[in-house]
Amino acid sequence: MHNWMTLHGSLGNISADRLRRAASVRFADDDVTFHKRASSPEPFRNTVGLDDGDDLDGAERFPRAWPRQD
Repeated sequence: MHNWMTLHGSLGNISADRLRRAASVRFADDDVTFHKRASSPEPFRNTVGLDDGDDLDGAERFPRAWPRQD
């Protein structure tokens, strides 16, 4: 894991017979709200189903990893 503000990246896939795969996982606190950014990749940007300021709780694209046990 690293801070998202750290410059990072990787080389492109130069193989003709193997796929390059990557995964991105983000964690958010309970009070985080959605904010659409123009830099978000398509089709994610317009298929999330949330508006700016919406709570992430219950959103299909943002599942809870560890539900709070009250």
